[in-house]
Amino acid sequence: PDAQAQDSVNRAIQATLSAADNSNVEQHGGVVLRSALRNNLAALQAWSGSFEGVSNLLTDAERNMVKALALAPEDPLINRNAAVLLKRLGKSAEEIAPYLEKAKTVADYEAVALYVQGNP
Repeated sequence: PDAQAQDSVNRAIQATLSAADNSNVEQHGGVVLRSALRNNLAALQAWSGSFEGVSNLLTDAERNMVKALALAPEDPLINRNAAVLLKRLGKSAEEIAPYLEKAKTVADYEAVALYVQGNP
């Protein structure tokens, strides 16, 4: 990916996360906003971390995914993305299974399940 574009997107999401984390938005869906932003940031970092030379982004993605799951542990999309990220991190199917189970309602569940099982 274009490093400058990647950096711009990362800074924008980080700024939004900072604003959400530092304001009193609980009554306006703040938890939903923060969990969605953490999920999106983790997905962006995981995708970017797949490229040579930026594997440290996978560690950042894992950290942000943990935060997203802490805010919305039952969210199917966040669990779907957690399953994909864990696969990229080399986790076993058994370690991924609890996240995949919570992702059964996402549209691409079958494709994700095949990916996690090692069938692209």
